[in-house]
Amino acid sequence: MLELSLDGGGTAHVDQSDGEHVVLLASRPSPPGSTLTGRAGDDAGYLVKVRGCRRVDDTEPARFRIDGRWVNLSRAQRARVLQG
Repeated sequence: MLELSLDGGGTAHVDQSDGEHVVLLASRPSPPGSTLTGRAGDDAGYLVKVRGCRRVDDTEPARFRIDGRWVNLSRAQRARVLQG
């Protein structure tokens, strides 16, 4: 599972992806319509256009399920996302 460091703080793990759409489990929420930027190692930013966000549990720290779609993935990034 690919782990992303989110710009502005926090982390997100790719839970599901078909190369076009994505489900992230994140440490912070993001409102629908926003664009999240995450980084994995030395890669360029992974952009996600957020379609929906909801809290998935009441534990601390909270976790959020973010549904969205990838924006401008390179071939290498898409392969890395699909690889898991």
